[in-house]
Amino acid sequence: EKEIESLEFRQQTEVLTGGTERKLIEKIADLKEKYSEKKKQLEQDRELGEKKRQAEHSRREASALHREMIQLADDAQLEHNKMIECYRMADQVRNEADEIHAKFIHAQELADFHHEWFIKVQKKLRKMDKRDESSRQSVREAAREEAKKEGEEIYERFKKGQALGTEDLMKLQKAGLL
Repeated sequence: EKEIESLEFRQQTEVLTGGTERKLIEKIADLKEKYSEKKKQLEQDRELGEKKRQAEHSRREASALHREMIQLADDAQLEHNKMIECYRMADQVRNEADEIHAKFIHAQELADFHHEWFIKVQKKLRKMDKRDESSRQSVREAAREEAKKEGEEIYERFKKGQALGTEDLMKLQKAGLL
C-alpha cells in the first residue's frame, strides 16, 4: 500500500514522459491488483480482519487529526501575521507620536522663550512708568513750589498795600493762600 501511494504521489507530482507515465500506471494497477488479492486473503482470517479494521479506523482518525492540525497551523499563521501587522502599526504610531512630541517640546520651548521675553519687557515698562510717574510727580511738585513761591510774593505785595488783579487772586487761590 505504501509503495502504491508512493508511486501515485510520484505520478501526480513529477513531470513524466508519456511512456514513463504509462509504465508507472501499469505498475500501480498491477500493485493494486496484488494488494487487492492479498487484502481478500487477509480478510478471510477474522482475527486478522478485525485488526485490519482497527488499523483502518486508526488511520482515518490519524488523517482527521492531521487535517485538523494543518487547519490549526494555518489559523495560527494567520493570527501570527495579524500580530506582526499590529506590531508594525504600533511602531508607526509610536514614531508619529515621537515626532509630534518633539514638535510639542519645541513649541513649549519657544513659548517659554517668548514668555520670558514678555516678562522682561513688562518689567522694563513698569520701570519706565515709575520713572515717568516720578518725573511727573517732580514736575507737579516743582510747579506747586513755584505757585506757592509766586503766591507768597503776591501775598507780600498785598500786605504792603498794592492792589491785586483777578489773575493775582487766582494765583493766591492756587497756592492755597486764600
